[in-house]
Amino acid sequence: MKIDLDKYWQNRAKTYDDGVQEEIDHGHKKDWQNLFSSYLPRDLTGKRVLDLGCGPGLFSLIMAENKAKVTAFDKSEKMLEMAKKNLKDFKDQVVFVEGDCEEDIFEKESFDYILSRNLTWMLSFPSTTYMKWKSYLKKGGKLIIVDAAWYSYVWCESYAKLAEKNLMEGIDAGYDMRVSFDEADLCESLAKDLPMTYVKRPDFDLAVLKKLGFDKIEIKENIDPLVYDESFQIAYKSTPSFMIVCTKEDD
Repeated sequence: MKIDLDKYWQNRAKTYDDGVQEEIDHGHKKDWQNLFSSYLPRDLTGKRVLDLGCGPGLFSLIMAENKAKVTAFDKSEKMLEMAKKNLKDFKDQVVFVEGDCEEDIFEKESFDYILSRNLTWMLSFPSTTYMKWKSYLKKGGKLIIVDAAWYSYVWCESYAKLAEKNLMEGIDAGYDMRVSFDEADLCESLAKDLPMTYVKRPDFDLAVLKKLGFDKIEIKENIDPLVYDESFQIAYKSTPSFMIVCTKEDD
C-alpha cells in the first residue's frame, strides 16, 4: 500500500480521538493542566494561543478552558473535524485553521503562546520551521514543544529490539495501540524518510533553539509519569516524551 504521511494521519483521526477521550476519562487532561501551570498562567484571558498539529484538540481544549483565544491548527481535515467536536462548547474562543505548519501561515508576533504535541518528529525542515514559529510569537512569548524521539530506533538493531520488547510489555500491561501492527509498521516506514528520526533529541532541538536566540530554554525529560497511564509508560520506556519550554527574547 502506497501512502504518504498526510494520508496516514487522515486515516488515524478517529483512533487518535479515541486515545484523547481515554486521556480525558483517565484524568490526564487535569494532569496536563497541572504541568502547563508551571509555565503558563492559569487564567489566560486576553491571551492568544496557537496549538500546532492540534489533532483532536486536547491542548486546545485545555487552553480554551483557561479562557484563552485559541487557534487550533492541523494539516488533516479529519483531525480538525474531531477537534471541532471536542471544542463545540468554545465556539467563540476557538478558530480552526487547516494548513502546513512548515509554511508561512500567520503574521509576525500574533501569539502569546505556541504549543505542539507529537508534531516536531515529522518536520522536514526543523531549523527553518522553528524560526517561523518564533516569528509568530510576541516578545516574551513562549513556545512549548512536547515530543519524543519516535522511531529513532530504526537505525539501531539492538535499540529496535528493545523498543519492540517495551511495546509488547506495555500491551501485556493493558496499553491499547488502537492500530494494527501493519499500520504501525507503515508509520515506521514513513519515519525512515524524515530527518528528525536520525538526530539525538532533545539535544538537537536545544541547539537549534539556542541558535535562534530563544531565552530561558528549559527541557523536562521523561514527562510520561506526569501525564500518561502506566501501561503507556511501559510501552514507550525506551522513547519517553520530553517537553521543551523556551521564551522569545523581550526587548
